[in-house]
Amino acid sequence: MTTLTDVLQRLGAVPNGDNRWIARCPLHQPDEDCCGNWKLSILRGDKQPLLLFCYRCSEKNNRELNLQVQRQVAEAIGVNLYDVRAGCGEKDTAGAVRTAAVLPADPTVLDTIYTDLLEQLDLTDRHRRWLQKRGLDPDLAFAMGYRSTPADATAVARKCWEQWGLQLATIPGFYNVYGSDQVKCSLRPQAVLTPSRDCDGNLVALKMRMLDGGKVRMRSFGSGPYGGTKAVVNCHVPLGVGKQQWTHLTVTEGERKADVYFQRSGQPVIGIPGLGLAETSLPLVHKLLQSSSPRLVTVALDQDGKPQTDKARTKLTQALRDSGYCVKWAKWDGAKGIDDAVVQGLEVKIVDVEVPESVPHPRTCSTVTTATKLTDRDIIPYVQAKGKVHRCDLPLRHSNQDYLISNLIRQGRLRIVGRDHRGQVLEAASGG
Repeated sequence: MTTLTDVLQRLGAVPNGDNRWIARCPLHQPDEDCCGNWKLSILRGDKQPLLLFCYRCSEKNNRELNLQVQRQVAEAIGVNLYDVRAGCGEKDTAGAVRTAAVLPADPTVLDTIYTDLLEQLDLTDRHRRWLQKRGLDPDLAFAMGYRSTPADATAVARKCWEQWGLQLATIPGFYNVYGSDQVKCSLRPQAVLTPSRDCDGNLVALKMRMLDGGKVRMRSFGSGPYGGTKAVVNCHVPLGVGKQQWTHLTVTEGERKADVYFQRSGQPVIGIPGLGLAETSLPLVHKLLQSSSPRLVTVALDQDGKPQTDKARTKLTQALRDSGYCVKWAKWDGAKGIDDAVVQGLEVKIVDVEVPESVPHPRTCSTVTTATKLTDRDIIPYVQAKGKVHRCDLPLRHSNQDYLISNLIRQGRLRIVGRDHRGQVLEAASGG
């Protein structure tokens, strides 16, 4: 393994402060003025164990260019970039190597390595029964990439290490343990491994669905907590959807729900990775519908009555409308998700959206400083457009908000029209 000492000796570096060195950059010809050629800075720290920065080639905050320069410097002095990172890492609180900041791996590389990983795994009878119950044929699910995680992932990680070596350190879910030149993976035992694909069908992320209860039932296959690469946040496109252009598209939540709905109905659908990430689906929606007319998007989030689901549905609808799409809502009775609805044979109705076309949005915390005093113009238009709104649902949190709302109620410009477990329900008074 290449050590920090090896790198410094090959570059002829000299100290330039605590954990800092400077050297002549091997990518440039020597200048007449030798001082002007000392442009390569070598830094070592907790968050970036080894950073090679050339003041001629690199640019501040240009991550892609800086990674390219690091690779070129490593090749010029005859070392492997991954070996350099592993050999020069600092031990963090989790006992793992913190690698230098790198770009996410190419989707085709992720697809190749994740496919090799899945080839080592099987689908247990228990998980086959669970998938069958949730509406997905087990054999089809296996072909799509659904797997069961083993009780002990050591053998799986070792086989991947033999195939790919330290390149795995840049792949979400794999990490290099401090004091060792081998790689481990963060597979949770006895979980359903769910694939997440992009428009081209590349397997770019994996999720683990735990069936044995617990507070967290779904986890991403990433290695951020161990000092490795965080999982890719991806809107799932079922196999077959990304191969053609569509005139309409359904947006739901979750990879498995999208797979079940597409296989059962044949309708194009994508699955957002979570309610809080609904707006990340906009670029993907545009890519699938960019050459279509009309461009209809149906929002089919869960019918569970939860406030966070209703907020996500409304927010996604407004974002799609602002992007020029015709938006409808999918409604059904007797089931929570649209996958359950199609499995049970329930009628799924496509209805018009139940929110105003344009809702004035008050200022948010990111645009309001502690010195700013809110006015009635931040609250009244929003409540008027909504009709009725819970006090806790106002998308504004500021120190004088409660004082302002109380004053508006005393002035008769807002009135309390109800109260439930979520608090007061407000309505704008006529002429307010």
